Amino acid sequence: MARKRKIGQREPNGRIQRTRDRDGPTPEHERKRLEAVKGGDVTLSTNPLDRLWARRLISQDEYNVAEEYARCHRIRYGAGYSIRREAGREISERQLIRAREFMDAATAILLGISRECKNAVDNVACYQRGIRVAGVGGKRPRKTAFFRGLEALAQWYVRAEKKVA
Repeated sequence: MARKRKIGQREPNGRIQRTRDRDGPTPEHERKRLEAVKGGDVTLSTNPLDRLWARRLISQDEYNVAEEYARCHRIRYGAGYSIRREAGREISERQLIRAREFMDAATAILLGISRECKNAVDNVACYQRGIRVAGVGGKRPRKTAFFRGLEALAQWYVRAEKKVA
């Protein structure tokens, strides 16, 4: 005996058409995203660095330096197509040199603290691996390697910006 055919609209090749029943995320997904940012901006729940900033566990300067660190890391260590192009534009030789200099200086600062700090900042900023944070009410644990490394980078970056300006 043959199996009963599924009911529904069909594609030209005979398969069932896939229809989307809802336009947005499920209520469970919305709750999970809201919990990830602890009442902050839900649009910032896509990666660990954005979530930390939305929860106000890192400052604007720390967020900016981590984004720049990740961008320079992609330029310097990225593979293939991503090395020579960024946002649809060719990356100039000058930008490659600047990214290399930035990464060398940032790496020296992080390694000056500890290898653990460098690995922690790389994991969160570059590889988008989340960290467990026990910070409550906007307070963050200062003793973790990630926060120590990010704070040192931010201080260096702010001083460097003041020299250029």
